[in-house]
Amino acid sequence: MAAGYIPAYNWPHMDWSAGDLAKEWERFYQHCEFTFGGPLSKCTESEKICNLMNFVGDKGREKYLCFTWGEVMVGDNMVSEKEILASVVTKFKAHVESKRNPIRAAVIFDRRVQKPGELFDDFVTDLRLLARGLDIAETDKLIRNAIACKSLDERVRQRCMERGTALTIDKAIEIGHMFESTKDSMKIIAGEDPKITVNKVGQSKGRGKRGKIVPTRGKFNATGDREHTQAGKCQMS
Repeated sequence: MAAGYIPAYNWPHMDWSAGDLAKEWERFYQHCEFTFGGPLSKCTESEKICNLMNFVGDKGREKYLCFTWGEVMVGDNMVSEKEILASVVTKFKAHVESKRNPIRAAVIFDRRVQKPGELFDDFVTDLRLLARGLDIAETDKLIRNAIACKSLDERVRQRCMERGTALTIDKAIEIGHMFESTKDSMKIIAGEDPKITVNKVGQSKGRGKRGKIVPTRGKFNATGDREHTQAGKCQMS
């Protein structure tokens, strides 16, 4: 590994077993770009290519061996494409794009619903990523319809349906954010949010069992009745 390598860093890893390789490559290489701009920013072009070949793993290196390389003019010299990071990346991207199946992508998108416990933003982000695999230029309406029909919160679906043809993707997202924020606020008010800790008043020593009278010594008044102290009242916790 090139100079500047930090063992504890979260290095990119390409998952070649992913169902949608094009989507996985997009996620993977975005991580690579941040890595090349961060801890590996001092690496040379050649060192970055070596790091990339380490990140793609055994499967990626096998595919690299099958690529056909040409030469390009860099300055006054002819250079092999395998010596240029952008060219290497282009080869990998073309390979994963060739594996894209728009029909399969459409089925996956159509079956995507917001899962219990999934944040609304995470749901919308995944819809956008899945839509990029579709063989369709305009995907905003599909994402809008998915929010309106497949959001977990019934109120979101109902409010979107009420908008009808006037519903835009931005408005659908706004509605989703609004109801998620309201739901979170109500949890906090009701004390149901696990992120909020409420300190309970501890029971004092000498308190009796719940719902029972704690017998105490007292004095009698003029009518002969016992005068009970505060501790003799019904103790309810």
